[in-house]
Amino acid sequence: MGCCSCTKQFNWRFMLAALTLACAMGSAHAETLEINVGLEPAPPLITEDGKGLFIDLLHSIEKQLDVHFHINIVTFSRAKHDLAAGQLQMIGFTTYRSEGAEFYSTANELDWSINAAMDIYTLDNRHLDLAQLLKTGVIGTPIGDEEAMSTLLNIPKSRFYVTHLKNLVQMLKAGRIDALIFERASTMTTINELGVPGIRYQKVHDGPGGLALHREPGLDQLKPRLEKALMAAPKHKELKRFFDFYNLPDTGVVALDPAAR
Repeated sequence: MGCCSCTKQFNWRFMLAALTLACAMGSAHAETLEINVGLEPAPPLITEDGKGLFIDLLHSIEKQLDVHFHINIVTFSRAKHDLAAGQLQMIGFTTYRSEGAEFYSTANELDWSINAAMDIYTLDNRHLDLAQLLKTGVIGTPIGDEEAMSTLLNIPKSRFYVTHLKNLVQMLKAGRIDALIFERASTMTTINELGVPGIRYQKVHDGPGGLALHREPGLDQLKPRLEKALMAAPKHKELKRFFDFYNLPDTGVVALDPAAR
Protein backbone atom coordinates (compact mmCIF):
# COMPACT_ATOMS: atom_id res chain seq x y z
CA MET A 1 0.00 0.00 0.00
CA GLY A 2 2.82 2.38 0.92
CA CYS A 3 4.49 1.87 -2.45
CA CYS A 4 1.19 2.47 -4.30
CA SER A 5 0.65 5.68 -2.35
CA CYS A 6 4.16 6.90 -3.20
CA THR A 7 3.60 6.11 -6.88
CA LYS A 8 0.32 8.05 -6.97
CA GLN A 9 1.95 10.98 -5.19
CA PHE A 10 4.87 10.89 -7.64
CA ASN A 11 2.50 10.78 -10.65
CA TRP A 12 0.53 13.75 -9.30
CA ARG A 13 3.64 15.80 -8.77
CA PHE A 14 4.98 14.85 -12.19
CA MET A 15 1.72 15.86 -13.88
CA LEU A 16 1.64 19.16 -11.99
CA ALA A 17 5.23 19.94 -12.97
CA ALA A 18 4.53 19.06 -16.62
CA LEU A 19 1.43 21.26 -16.67
CA THR A 20 3.34 24.17 -15.14
CA LEU A 21 6.12 23.79 -17.71
CA ALA A 22 3.62 23.64 -20.58
CA CYS A 23 1.91 26.81 -19.38
CA ALA A 24 5.25 28.57 -19.03
CA MET A 25 6.28 27.55 -22.55
CA GLY A 26 2.95 28.71 -23.92
CA SER A 27 3.32 32.05 -22.16
CA ALA A 28 6.87 32.50 -23.44
CA HIS A 29 5.73 31.69 -26.97
CA ALA A 30 3.06 34.36 -26.76
CA GLU A 31 5.46 37.07 -25.63
CA THR A 32 6.44 39.77 -28.09
CA LEU A 33 10.02 39.40 -29.33
CA GLU A 34 12.10 42.40 -28.28
CA ILE A 35 14.65 43.48 -30.91
CA ASN A 36 17.36 46.03 -30.13
CA VAL A 37 18.12 47.85 -33.37
CA GLY A 38 21.16 50.02 -34.05
CA LEU A 39 20.68 52.53 -36.87
CA GLU A 40 23.06 55.11 -38.27
CA PRO A 41 21.50 58.56 -38.85
CA ALA A 42 20.43 58.74 -42.50
CA PRO A 43 17.86 61.55 -42.84
CA PRO A 44 15.09 61.57 -43.93
CA LEU A 45 14.98 57.77 -43.42
CA ILE A 46 16.56 57.82 -39.95
CA THR A 47 16.93 61.02 -37.96
CA GLU A 48 19.13 61.71 -34.94
CA ASP A 49 16.10 61.89 -32.63
CA GLY A 50 15.04 58.32 -33.47
CA LYS A 51 12.39 59.18 -36.01
CA GLY A 52 12.21 59.09 -39.80
CA LEU A 53 10.53 57.44 -42.77
CA PHE A 54 12.23 54.06 -42.36
CA ILE A 55 11.63 53.90 -38.62
CA ASP A 56 7.93 54.51 -39.30
CA LEU A 57 8.08 51.60 -41.75
CA LEU A 58 9.66 49.31 -39.15
CA HIS A 59 7.02 50.16 -36.55
CA SER A 60 4.27 49.53 -39.12
CA ILE A 61 5.24 45.84 -39.40
CA GLU A 62 5.73 45.12 -35.68
CA LYS A 63 2.23 43.81 -35.04
CA GLN A 64 2.21 41.25 -37.86
CA LEU A 65 5.63 39.94 -36.77
CA ASP A 66 4.81 40.07 -33.04
CA VAL A 67 8.03 41.96 -32.38
CA HIS A 68 8.96 45.30 -30.86
CA PHE A 69 11.86 47.24 -32.35
CA HIS A 70 13.83 49.25 -29.79
CA ILE A 71 15.57 51.94 -31.86
CA ASN A 72 19.09 53.08 -30.91
CA ILE A 73 20.71 55.84 -32.96
CA VAL A 74 24.44 55.14 -33.18
CA THR A 75 27.37 55.47 -35.58
CA PHE A 76 27.68 52.59 -38.00
CA SER A 77 31.02 51.57 -36.48
CA ARG A 78 29.34 51.31 -33.05
CA ALA A 79 26.42 49.40 -34.58
CA LYS A 80 28.78 46.83 -36.12
CA HIS A 81 30.69 46.43 -32.86
CA ASP A 82 27.55 45.95 -30.76
CA LEU A 83 26.01 43.53 -33.27
CA ALA A 84 29.14 41.37 -33.18
CA ALA A 85 29.00 41.42 -29.35
CA GLY A 86 25.32 40.39 -29.38
CA GLN A 87 24.22 43.64 -27.71
CA LEU A 88 22.18 44.55 -30.79
CA GLN A 89 20.02 42.12 -32.73
CA MET A 90 19.68 44.17 -35.95
CA ILE A 91 21.55 47.06 -37.56
CA GLY A 92 21.32 49.25 -40.66
CA PHE A 93 21.93 50.45 -43.15
CA THR A 94 24.62 48.11 -44.34
CA THR A 95 26.26 48.67 -47.68
CA TYR A 96 24.45 45.71 -49.18
CA ARG A 97 26.66 42.67 -49.78
CA SER A 98 29.77 44.87 -49.50
CA GLU A 99 30.75 44.75 -45.83
CA GLY A 100 33.95 42.88 -44.93
CA ALA A 101 34.32 39.14 -44.25
CA GLU A 102 34.72 39.77 -40.51
CA PHE A 103 31.33 41.48 -40.45
CA TYR A 104 29.54 38.53 -42.06
CA SER A 105 31.03 36.07 -39.57
CA THR A 106 28.57 37.37 -36.95
CA ALA A 107 26.00 39.15 -39.15
CA ASN A 108 23.26 37.62 -41.30
CA GLU A 109 22.24 40.19 -43.92
CA LEU A 110 18.62 40.23 -45.01
CA ASP A 111 17.72 39.41 -48.61
CA TRP A 112 16.19 42.89 -48.85
CA SER A 113 17.65 46.25 -49.78
CA ILE A 114 16.73 49.77 -50.74
CA ASN A 115 18.36 51.52 -53.69
CA ALA A 116 20.67 54.38 -52.77
CA ALA A 117 22.83 56.72 -54.84
CA MET A 118 26.40 57.42 -53.69
CA ASP A 119 27.73 60.84 -54.69
CA ILE A 120 30.79 63.03 -54.49
CA TYR A 121 30.00 66.40 -52.87
CA THR A 122 32.33 69.35 -53.32
CA LEU A 123 32.54 73.11 -53.76
CA ASP A 124 35.21 72.71 -56.46
CA ASN A 125 34.15 71.36 -59.86
CA ARG A 126 37.56 69.75 -60.36
CA HIS A 127 36.88 67.33 -57.54
CA LEU A 128 33.75 65.92 -59.20
CA ASP A 129 36.17 63.75 -61.21
CA LEU A 130 36.99 60.85 -58.88
CA ALA A 131 40.34 60.15 -60.56
CA GLN A 132 41.36 63.79 -60.16
CA LEU A 133 40.11 63.88 -56.57
CA LEU A 134 42.21 60.83 -55.67
CA LYS A 135 45.44 62.54 -56.77
CA THR A 136 45.56 65.13 -54.00
CA GLY A 137 42.11 65.60 -52.47
CA VAL A 138 41.13 65.06 -48.85
CA ILE A 139 37.99 62.88 -48.87
CA GLY A 140 35.48 62.56 -46.05
CA THR A 141 32.93 59.84 -45.30
CA PRO A 142 30.88 59.11 -42.15
CA ILE A 143 32.59 57.12 -39.43
CA GLY A 144 32.07 53.38 -39.85
CA ASP A 145 31.40 53.59 -43.60
CA GLU A 146 35.00 53.84 -44.77
CA GLU A 147 35.46 50.10 -45.31
CA ALA A 148 32.37 49.80 -47.50
CA MET A 149 33.25 52.98 -49.45
CA SER A 150 36.75 51.60 -49.97
CA THR A 151 35.39 48.32 -51.33
CA LEU A 152 32.76 49.91 -53.58
CA LEU A 153 34.96 52.59 -55.10
CA ASN A 154 38.40 50.93 -54.93
CA ILE A 155 39.77 53.72 -52.76
CA PRO A 156 42.32 52.87 -50.04
CA LYS A 157 40.59 53.05 -46.66
CA SER A 158 43.41 55.23 -45.37
CA ARG A 159 42.40 57.99 -47.80
CA PHE A 160 39.15 58.70 -45.94
CA TYR A 161 38.79 61.25 -43.18
CA VAL A 162 35.97 59.97 -40.97
CA THR A 163 33.62 61.78 -38.62
CA HIS A 164 29.88 62.46 -38.33
CA LEU A 165 28.05 63.59 -41.47
CA LYS A 166 27.18 67.05 -40.09
CA ASN A 167 30.82 67.62 -39.23
CA LEU A 168 31.86 66.62 -42.74
CA VAL A 169 29.47 69.13 -44.36
CA GLN A 170 30.79 71.88 -42.07
CA MET A 171 34.38 70.88 -42.87
CA LEU A 172 33.58 70.99 -46.58
CA LYS A 173 32.18 74.50 -46.17
CA ALA A 174 35.30 75.57 -44.27
CA GLY A 175 37.65 74.05 -46.85
CA ARG A 176 39.10 71.50 -44.42
CA ILE A 177 38.20 68.63 -46.76
CA ASP A 178 37.97 68.77 -50.56
CA ALA A 179 35.02 66.46 -50.95
CA LEU A 180 32.83 63.97 -49.15
CA ILE A 181 31.37 60.75 -50.50
CA PHE A 182 28.17 59.32 -49.10
CA GLU A 183 24.55 58.38 -49.76
CA ARG A 184 22.50 61.07 -51.51
CA ALA A 185 19.34 61.54 -49.44
CA SER A 186 21.25 61.68 -46.14
CA THR A 187 23.86 64.10 -47.44
CA MET A 188 21.46 66.45 -49.24
CA THR A 189 19.13 66.53 -46.23
CA THR A 190 22.06 67.43 -43.96
CA ILE A 191 23.30 70.11 -46.38
CA ASN A 192 19.81 71.62 -46.30
CA GLU A 193 19.64 71.50 -42.50
CA LEU A 194 22.94 73.41 -42.32
CA GLY A 195 22.04 75.75 -45.19
CA VAL A 196 25.33 75.43 -47.10
CA PRO A 197 24.92 76.86 -50.64
CA GLY A 198 26.77 76.02 -53.85
CA ILE A 199 27.67 72.40 -53.18
CA ARG A 200 27.87 70.34 -56.35
CA TYR A 201 27.36 66.59 -56.57
CA GLN A 202 28.20 63.77 -58.97
CA LYS A 203 26.93 60.20 -58.69
CA VAL A 204 29.72 57.64 -58.48
CA HIS A 205 27.83 54.49 -57.55
CA ASP A 206 24.43 52.91 -56.97
CA GLY A 207 24.89 51.23 -53.60
CA PRO A 208 21.84 49.56 -52.08
CA GLY A 209 21.43 49.76 -48.32
CA GLY A 210 20.42 46.73 -46.27
CA LEU A 211 19.79 45.36 -42.79
CA ALA A 212 21.65 42.66 -40.88
CA LEU A 213 20.66 40.42 -37.98
CA HIS A 214 22.96 38.94 -35.37
CA ARG A 215 23.64 35.26 -36.10
CA GLU A 216 21.62 33.30 -33.53
CA PRO A 217 18.87 30.65 -33.86
CA GLY A 218 15.87 32.79 -32.87
CA LEU A 219 16.82 35.56 -35.28
CA ASP A 220 17.60 33.07 -38.06
CA GLN A 221 13.95 32.00 -37.77
CA LEU A 222 12.75 35.61 -37.83
CA LYS A 223 14.78 36.48 -40.94
CA PRO A 224 12.45 35.08 -43.67
CA ARG A 225 9.37 36.52 -41.95
CA LEU A 226 11.02 39.94 -41.65
CA GLU A 227 12.12 39.87 -45.29
CA LYS A 228 8.58 39.00 -46.40
CA ALA A 229 7.07 41.80 -44.30
CA LEU A 230 9.52 44.39 -45.62
CA MET A 231 8.96 43.34 -49.22
CA ALA A 232 5.19 43.50 -48.78
CA ALA A 233 5.27 46.92 -47.05
CA PRO A 234 4.13 49.92 -49.13
CA LYS A 235 7.74 51.02 -49.52
CA HIS A 236 7.26 53.39 -52.42
CA LYS A 237 4.42 55.20 -50.63
CA GLU A 238 6.00 55.39 -47.17
CA LEU A 239 9.44 56.34 -48.49
CA LYS A 240 8.44 58.69 -51.32
CA ARG A 241 10.63 61.57 -50.10
CA PHE A 242 13.65 59.27 -50.12
CA PHE A 243 13.00 58.15 -53.70
CA ASP A 244 12.57 61.79 -54.75
CA PHE A 245 16.27 62.23 -53.91
CA TYR A 246 17.26 58.98 -55.59
CA ASN A 247 15.54 60.02 -58.84
CA LEU A 248 17.39 63.34 -59.16
CA PRO A 249 19.81 63.82 -62.10
CA ASP A 250 23.21 62.18 -61.70
CA THR A 251 24.95 65.55 -61.37
CA GLY A 252 24.01 69.08 -60.36
CA VAL A 253 23.97 71.61 -57.55
CA VAL A 254 22.32 70.68 -54.25
CA ALA A 255 19.10 72.70 -54.06
CA LEU A 256 18.37 74.41 -50.77
CA ASP A 257 14.84 74.32 -49.39
CA PRO A 258 14.17 77.11 -46.84
CA ALA A 259 11.59 74.86 -45.17
CA ALA A 260 14.31 72.33 -44.28
CA ARG A 261 16.02 74.68 -41.80
